[in-house]
Amino acid sequence: MNTETVLPEAFSLEDRSLLFAVVSLPQRILAYHNLEGLTDLVLHELAHEECFGFKQAAYFVDNPDFDQLVGRAASHEDECEAHKKNIWETPKSFAEDVGKGDFHRKIRDVSEKSFAGDEDAELMKRFAEFGKDLGMEHPHALVWNIKHANRGVLVFEKRKELTPWHMGMLNKVVSLLGLTTS
Repeated sequence: MNTETVLPEAFSLEDRSLLFAVVSLPQRILAYHNLEGLTDLVLHELAHEECFGFKQAAYFVDNPDFDQLVGRAASHEDECEAHKKNIWETPKSFAEDVGKGDFHRKIRDVSEKSFAGDEDAELMKRFAEFGKDLGMEHPHALVWNIKHANRGVLVFEKRKELTPWHMGMLNKVVSLLGLTTS
Protein backbone atom coordinates (compact mmCIF):
# COMPACT_ATOMS: atom_id res chain seq x y z
CA MET A 1 0.00 0.00 0.00
CA ASN A 2 1.23 3.51 -0.83
CA THR A 3 2.35 5.26 2.40
CA GLU A 4 1.05 8.63 1.25
CA THR A 5 -2.53 7.34 1.36
CA VAL A 6 -2.27 5.66 4.74
CA LEU A 7 -3.85 7.94 7.30
CA PRO A 8 -2.38 8.20 10.77
CA GLU A 9 -4.35 6.15 13.31
CA ALA A 10 -5.05 9.31 15.27
CA PHE A 11 -4.65 12.83 13.99
CA SER A 12 -2.39 14.94 16.18
CA LEU A 13 -3.00 18.64 16.68
CA GLU A 14 -0.26 19.22 14.09
CA ASP A 15 -2.04 16.95 11.58
CA ARG A 16 -5.35 18.76 12.17
CA SER A 17 -3.67 22.16 11.63
CA LEU A 18 -2.22 20.90 8.38
CA LEU A 19 -5.55 19.51 7.18
CA PHE A 20 -7.39 22.72 8.06
CA ALA A 21 -4.82 24.84 6.21
CA VAL A 22 -4.86 22.60 3.15
CA VAL A 23 -8.63 22.31 2.80
CA SER A 24 -9.00 26.08 3.29
CA LEU A 25 -6.67 26.95 0.42
CA PRO A 26 -8.99 26.38 -2.58
CA GLN A 27 -11.63 28.68 -1.08
CA ARG A 28 -8.98 31.31 -0.32
CA ILE A 29 -7.51 31.05 -3.82
CA LEU A 30 -10.96 31.66 -5.30
CA ALA A 31 -11.69 34.53 -2.91
CA TYR A 32 -8.43 36.33 -3.74
CA HIS A 33 -7.91 35.22 -7.35
CA ASN A 34 -7.27 38.83 -8.49
CA LEU A 35 -4.82 39.68 -5.72
CA GLU A 36 -1.29 40.50 -6.82
CA GLY A 37 0.91 38.27 -4.69
CA LEU A 38 -1.59 35.41 -4.27
CA THR A 39 1.14 32.89 -5.11
CA ASP A 40 3.23 34.28 -2.25
CA LEU A 41 0.29 33.90 0.13
CA VAL A 42 -0.29 30.27 -0.84
CA LEU A 43 3.40 29.38 -0.66
CA HIS A 44 3.72 31.13 2.67
CA GLU A 45 0.74 29.21 4.04
CA LEU A 46 2.27 25.91 2.93
CA ALA A 47 5.66 26.87 4.39
CA HIS A 48 4.28 28.03 7.73
CA GLU A 49 4.91 25.99 10.89
CA GLU A 50 1.24 25.01 11.14
CA CYS A 51 1.44 23.45 7.69
CA PHE A 52 4.72 21.90 6.46
CA GLY A 53 7.19 23.98 8.47
CA PHE A 54 9.82 25.05 5.95
CA LYS A 55 12.78 27.25 6.82
CA GLN A 56 12.63 28.59 3.30
CA ALA A 57 10.87 27.71 0.08
CA ALA A 58 10.94 28.93 -3.50
CA TYR A 59 8.41 28.31 -6.25
CA PHE A 60 9.40 28.40 -9.91
CA VAL A 61 7.65 27.89 -13.22
CA ASP A 62 9.69 25.94 -15.76
CA ASN A 63 8.47 26.75 -19.27
CA PRO A 64 10.09 24.43 -21.84
CA ASP A 65 8.37 26.14 -24.80
CA PHE A 66 10.16 29.41 -24.06
CA ASP A 67 13.22 27.68 -22.55
CA GLN A 68 12.81 29.68 -19.35
CA LEU A 69 12.74 29.02 -15.62
CA VAL A 70 11.20 31.91 -13.68
CA GLY A 71 11.02 32.53 -9.94
CA ARG A 72 7.43 33.22 -8.88
CA ALA A 73 7.28 33.20 -5.07
CA ALA A 74 9.42 32.76 -1.99
CA SER A 75 9.07 32.27 1.72
CA HIS A 76 11.80 32.64 4.31
CA GLU A 77 11.06 32.29 8.01
CA ASP A 78 13.46 35.10 8.99
CA GLU A 79 12.31 37.77 6.55
CA CYS A 80 8.71 38.63 7.16
CA GLU A 81 7.11 40.01 10.28
CA ALA A 82 3.72 38.98 8.95
CA HIS A 83 4.94 35.37 9.06
CA LYS A 84 3.85 34.96 12.68
CA LYS A 85 0.35 36.39 12.04
CA ASN A 86 -2.67 35.12 10.13
CA ILE A 87 -1.70 36.29 6.65
CA TRP A 88 -5.26 35.91 5.36
CA GLU A 89 -6.59 38.66 7.66
CA THR A 90 -4.71 41.31 5.67
CA PRO A 91 -3.63 39.58 2.47
CA LYS A 92 -2.91 42.77 0.52
CA SER A 93 -0.55 44.15 3.16
CA PHE A 94 1.15 40.76 3.46
CA ALA A 95 1.70 40.62 -0.30
CA GLU A 96 3.28 44.08 -0.17
CA ASP A 97 5.39 43.25 2.89
CA VAL A 98 6.77 39.96 1.60
CA GLY A 99 8.18 41.68 -1.49
CA LYS A 100 10.63 43.59 0.70
CA GLY A 101 12.57 40.48 1.74
CA ASP A 102 16.00 39.77 0.25
CA PHE A 103 15.25 36.08 -0.34
CA HIS A 104 11.96 36.93 -2.04
CA ARG A 105 13.63 39.44 -4.36
CA LYS A 106 16.42 36.96 -5.10
CA ILE A 107 13.87 34.32 -6.17
CA ARG A 108 11.74 36.75 -8.17
CA ASP A 109 14.88 37.82 -10.06
CA VAL A 110 15.58 34.24 -11.20
CA SER A 111 15.21 33.91 -14.94
CA GLU A 112 17.29 31.09 -16.36
CA LYS A 113 17.20 28.49 -19.09
CA SER A 114 14.62 25.77 -18.62
CA PHE A 115 15.67 22.52 -16.98
CA ALA A 116 13.43 20.71 -19.48
CA GLY A 117 14.48 17.41 -20.98
CA ASP A 118 15.71 15.83 -17.77
CA GLU A 119 13.97 12.82 -16.28
CA ASP A 120 12.08 13.63 -13.08
CA ALA A 121 14.61 12.02 -10.72
CA GLU A 122 17.51 13.86 -12.37
CA LEU A 123 15.48 17.05 -12.46
CA MET A 124 14.81 16.91 -8.71
CA LYS A 125 18.53 16.40 -8.06
CA ARG A 126 19.38 19.39 -10.25
CA PHE A 127 16.83 21.55 -8.48
CA ALA A 128 18.12 20.45 -5.08
CA GLU A 129 21.58 21.61 -6.19
CA PHE A 130 19.96 24.82 -7.39
CA GLY A 131 18.59 25.19 -3.84
CA LYS A 132 22.15 25.14 -2.50
CA ASP A 133 23.00 27.96 -4.90
CA LEU A 134 20.09 29.86 -3.35
CA GLY A 135 21.57 29.45 0.13
CA MET A 136 19.69 26.40 1.40
CA GLU A 137 21.80 23.99 3.44
CA HIS A 138 19.68 20.85 2.86
CA PRO A 139 17.38 21.56 -0.09
CA HIS A 140 14.69 19.27 -1.44
CA ALA A 141 12.74 19.66 -4.65
CA LEU A 142 9.36 18.66 -6.04
CA VAL A 143 8.41 18.93 -9.70
CA TRP A 144 4.90 18.57 -11.15
CA ASN A 145 2.97 19.42 -14.31
CA ILE A 146 0.93 22.63 -14.38
CA LYS A 147 -1.21 24.32 -17.02
CA HIS A 148 0.11 25.34 -20.44
CA ALA A 149 2.54 22.37 -20.55
CA ASN A 150 4.73 24.02 -17.91
CA ARG A 151 6.13 22.51 -14.75
CA GLY A 152 5.87 23.81 -11.23
CA VAL A 153 8.97 23.46 -9.08
CA LEU A 154 9.15 23.79 -5.32
CA VAL A 155 12.63 23.99 -3.80
CA PHE A 156 12.52 23.97 -0.01
CA GLU A 157 14.43 23.39 3.18
CA LYS A 158 12.63 21.59 5.98
CA ARG A 159 12.70 22.79 9.55
CA LYS A 160 11.42 19.44 10.77
CA GLU A 161 11.33 15.92 9.39
CA LEU A 162 8.12 15.12 7.52
CA THR A 163 6.40 11.76 7.85
CA PRO A 164 5.60 9.82 4.66
CA TRP A 165 1.96 10.91 5.10
CA HIS A 166 3.00 14.58 5.31
CA MET A 167 5.21 14.20 2.22
CA GLY A 168 2.30 12.57 0.40
CA MET A 169 0.10 15.52 1.33
CA LEU A 170 2.77 17.97 0.16
CA ASN A 171 3.08 16.15 -3.17
CA LYS A 172 -0.64 16.63 -3.69
CA VAL A 173 -1.16 20.20 -2.47
CA VAL A 174 1.78 21.85 -4.24
CA SER A 175 -0.37 21.75 -7.36
CA LEU A 176 -2.43 24.57 -5.82
CA LEU A 177 0.50 26.90 -6.54
CA GLY A 178 -0.10 26.28 -10.25
CA LEU A 179 -3.66 27.62 -9.86
CA THR A 180 -2.32 30.96 -8.67
CA THR A 181 -0.07 31.72 -11.63
CA SER A 182 -1.20 32.75 -15.09
